[in-house]
Amino acid sequence: MRVRFPIVVACLVAVASLFSCAKGSVIVEGPGGAGGTGGTGSSGPGQGNGNSAANSASANGNGSAASSSSGGLVCGDTNCDPGEDCMTCPADCGLCSTCPNQTCDPGEDCMTCPADCGLCPTCPNGMCDPGETCMTCAADCGPCGPVCPNAMCEAGEDCMTCAADCGQCPNNCAHDLCQIGSKLDPACDQCVDDVCFFDPFCCITAWDSACVLEVNQICIGKSCP
Repeated sequence: MRVRFPIVVACLVAVASLFSCAKGSVIVEGPGGAGGTGGTGSSGPGQGNGNSAANSASANGNGSAASSSSGGLVCGDTNCDPGEDCMTCPADCGLCSTCPNQTCDPGEDCMTCPADCGLCPTCPNGMCDPGETCMTCAADCGPCGPVCPNAMCEAGEDCMTCAADCGQCPNNCAHDLCQIGSKLDPACDQCVDDVCFFDPFCCITAWDSACVLEVNQICIGKSCP
């Protein structure tokens, strides 16, 4: 008995050690799925690392949803963002123009849609096109006429047509305007031309007392006693 007692004790210690190791490595599975290898302590069936994995998956799912909802282009935010156009987002970028549609739409002009907006004017092209004038295209529309008065005696003006710019014409009349006499040539003096414009008798028949009176009434800067 003295010889066998240490052997029995050793065997009991070994069995206890094996039972403890086996208990520590047991895998506990409950309704929640596999819990993995738990450490020491009791957390109940289906808990432990199994719940941690579920929570991690839930967190990953929520993160993915937030990324997809905030990413990408937004149509209807009043901004025509890069990647949007009149085809993909007319609410932000406006309707696509169509040429021709008999309307010169915004964004169209004579260069991009001559069918709707008309041909672009070209100078010179032998035609005074709409939008061209003697100021913008004298080659097609002709030179602008003289302006009287503008303090310049321009081509086409003279003492008869614009005395204000070109001065009074010299008096080359057959007799003085304040004297009764023969008819006078309207080209001899601007005053004679003005009188005969209102009273042709003075330049067709005779320069009578009525013509002399009209000098005072019509001619500026001239008067007869």
